[in-house]
Amino acid sequence: MAGTLLGWYRECGIIPHTTDADFSLYSDQFDSEIENFLINDKLIPLSLKFGLDNDSLEFRIGHENAFHIDLFFTYELNQTHQWFPYHSGRQVKRTLFSKFSGICSAELHEEKFLVPCDPVRVLNEIYGENEWQRPDKKFKVSPNLKAWKSWNLNQWLNAIKYRLSKGEKLPFYFNCFSLLKILFDNY
Repeated sequence: MAGTLLGWYRECGIIPHTTDADFSLYSDQFDSEIENFLINDKLIPLSLKFGLDNDSLEFRIGHENAFHIDLFFTYELNQTHQWFPYHSGRQVKRTLFSKFSGICSAELHEEKFLVPCDPVRVLNEIYGENEWQRPDKKFKVSPNLKAWKSWNLNQWLNAIKYRLSKGEKLPFYFNCFSLLKILFDNY
């Protein structure tokens, strides 16, 4: 969720080597109409849905092998903290961080966006104290990422939904697990 925030704050733009833009909504803002709209969008369709509507939801919007948008849903943990999901195979992890002190308006490439009013605190919590200040092309995940749960095979097959454009193929591992499920369900 924080890569685009990082680019806006540190680079005054998009991080040059990034392959996506990260956006977030609070989980209580989820509406199935958002999903329906994106499924039917011809320009930037919903290509992947991770998680369940009320549990670790994330959308990948656009084509998997091109620059795309990751839409994270942020969940309340308690009165002081919130989290957003990270999916790695059947493992679901979450990045914990303090609730925003407020939401402010910011400009990125002449467009207005809403960002946390305290971006330095958020970046420190997600990337590590001042670790976000120097570019790192190899950076993949937050040091604040914590294991949360694992999907069993059936849950995982229901929690990960691919929506393919013509000519696109499912990743190899997804085809293998789908085949295993069919085999197990029939025996």
